[in-house]
Amino acid sequence: MTKKHITARQAQEADFPDVLEMIYALAKHHDDVSTLTLDTLRKEANEWLRILVACDGEDVIGYAVLTPLSQLQFGVRGLDIHHLFVHPPYRQQGVGRVLIDASIEWAKKLSCRYLMIG
Repeated sequence: MTKKHITARQAQEADFPDVLEMIYALAKHHDDVSTLTLDTLRKEANEWLRILVACDGEDVIGYAVLTPLSQLQFGVRGLDIHHLFVHPPYRQQGVGRVLIDASIEWAKKLSCRYLMIG
């Protein structure tokens, strides 16, 4: 594996099968069994969640899922980094940092005042 320049971007339709595979891997890591389907992932990504992917060239090697939050009493919005996953061969290479930086940029774009990790 030759390390290329790692980038992050919003997930696209073609990325969802890779993201689903990583969601299953994360669930397994936590001794859970994911029941998420590709159709449900697509629906949630289009209606509720923001999914970011880390890429090494064209290969999707990690993902972050952002869910909306609010502190309505203060009139502020936020995001929760609900999932953060990097394929094992790419760990300890800054991929997680790329995903967190991209999450911060999304939060700013959405006028969020805070970002949490769930």
